[in-house]
Amino acid sequence: MKDILERFKKLRAYVELKERLKSGESSISVYSLYGSARSLLVASLHEEMNPPILVITSSQEEAERLFADLSWIGEEKLRIFPEWHSHIYADTSPPKGVIADHMSTLTALVEGRSTVTICPVAALMHRIIPKRVLSRNLFRLRRGAEISPLKLAEGLERSGYDRVPMVEVKGEFALRGGILDVYPLTTDLPVRLEFFGDEIDSIRSFDPATQRSISHIDEIIIPPAGELVLEEEAIQRWEENFERLYSQEPNPAIREKLEELDMRINGMEDLSGVDPYLTLVYPDAEILLDYLPEDGVVLMDEPMWIEREAERLMEGMRTIYRKRRDLGHLAVPPDKAFLGYDEILRRISRFTSISLSLTARPEEDGVVFDTRSPGIHGNIRLFLEELRGWQERGYSIHIFCEGERKMRRMEGVIEAYNLDRSSVSLRIGTLSAGFASDELKVILFSDAEIFNRKGYRVHRRRKFREGTPILSYTDLKEGDYVVHISHGIGIYEGLRRMKVEGSVQDFLAIRYAGGDMLYVPTYQINLVQKYIGGSEGARVRIDKLGGTSWRRVKQRVKESVRKLAEELLNLYAARQTLPGYAFSQDTPWQREFEALFPYEETPDQLRAIEEVKRDMERPRPMDRLVCGDVGYGKTEVAMR
Repeated sequence: MKDILERFKKLRAYVELKERLKSGESSISVYSLYGSARSLLVASLHEEMNPPILVITSSQEEAERLFADLSWIGEEKLRIFPEWHSHIYADTSPPKGVIADHMSTLTALVEGRSTVTICPVAALMHRIIPKRVLSRNLFRLRRGAEISPLKLAEGLERSGYDRVPMVEVKGEFALRGGILDVYPLTTDLPVRLEFFGDEIDSIRSFDPATQRSISHIDEIIIPPAGELVLEEEAIQRWEENFERLYSQEPNPAIREKLEELDMRINGMEDLSGVDPYLTLVYPDAEILLDYLPEDGVVLMDEPMWIEREAERLMEGMRTIYRKRRDLGHLAVPPDKAFLGYDEILRRISRFTSISLSLTARPEEDGVVFDTRSPGIHGNIRLFLEELRGWQERGYSIHIFCEGERKMRRMEGVIEAYNLDRSSVSLRIGTLSAGFASDELKVILFSDAEIFNRKGYRVHRRRKFREGTPILSYTDLKEGDYVVHISHGIGIYEGLRRMKVEGSVQDFLAIRYAGGDMLYVPTYQINLVQKYIGGSEGARVRIDKLGGTSWRRVKQRVKESVRKLAEELLNLYAARQTLPGYAFSQDTPWQREFEALFPYEETPDQLRAIEEVKRDMERPRPMDRLVCGDVGYGKTEVAMR
């Protein structure tokens, strides 16, 4: 993409825009930037002028598309600030992946890094932790620095980290003597700090599964695990707000909710679902624009759509708020949780701003770019005919394919029609929508546009790791038989919350013969499965903790599995000696046929297709069964 970017910088409209920015113009309108040409404008401005850039989109989907189009500039330079307004009246915290994206973005801005941040208007309007509070609660740690491990542990707990015996997922920390493990939301791996007294002797990343060290780190910045940091000032402000709200609230149900919230905030335990009440703790909560430095540049992608979405959001939030109040639920008024769009525009006016719109307005002195739609909307025949015409007129054609497999398929289609490859560049990359420029004689496509594959999907690599998903215990009910991999069959007695080494944790309680109890931490749920043996209603014999019956059962099973494996091995060895029919490899027509399927294959579909084709091309009988749920693409696999 670098070569296309350099050509884009030579467009007359881009040169004009750059000159107007250098002359000090603070508000400029830009028109006729089609498709992914917008991402090239953002990348060019960031590379040549190097300001922090905030791009405002009308929706989360548009933000994700632009993020994908810009992914080639590198993770360190690119951030996304996702919305989570749907959680604000649901008494739930936003997903940890969203919090991780927020903390990564805000930390980069506080640290003064020049980044491109993409933000839907709903997230921009949402009030967030004040910049001054976040800044003083960033833990900037380096080797040789002095800080008490106990003081650091207290700070992490105040910043929303959960204290646990062993760190496994993001948002956790563990203190064992002179070693402190912590899993920040903004790093791919947890880190281990070893102390010599109060001095940080070493910092290393480690594997949460094996707990083994991976590499040494000189320094690290650890942000809070959420936007609600319960420092002394915050608790004091909450107490002031609580007294006022409680005395003015006539609804007994809401007063009861206020009392419950007060106990949770003052106790700093079980703060899940407290995030929506941020503005009750920080009345001076800010928005993302307040983090942007003075030299920042704001780009508004389709201002009319942004304004329409902002109005729709506020109207929807007011409706939900009224319903919540009528049902006796505690809720923050929308005007407190969100900043109005008029005020958003006023704050944007403090920065250099660029408005991007497809349609030019005659009354405005804007910069008009020479880009347009390539005009190919899933018509493969029209594309192939037009391709020859573009080549004759001297255009260079760039086709972006999502992966090596799709690029090979596209190459086969072009070769099958004897088209000149000299002016066609096939690339692996993401392109949400192509564009053409007659001035540059350049045309960009995505393979999805050419073959009319529906539902362009954004592939965004999530830095957040949730750890082992805990799914099965939600399907259990008290009295169910369960099997522990080491202790055998027992009876599930429900979840128990207990305090261990100063930390409150959830455990699965399992009763065994003789009334013995086993408490399994929820992070070890993978060791427990629901018992499915025997007929319904049949009495099941439970094992004894420390007994030998379960060990004998496992030994008998191992013997049975070994015998079955031996029988299967002999059966398949015999089949390998029989002759079969070998089908030919894929032809260009086959590749074109596959490319015309409207949906992108899933990894499991691709694997099934490859394995079936490989079997069919061998001169041996095929013995394979394709299984899948209804609507999961078995017919498509068979047709390929």
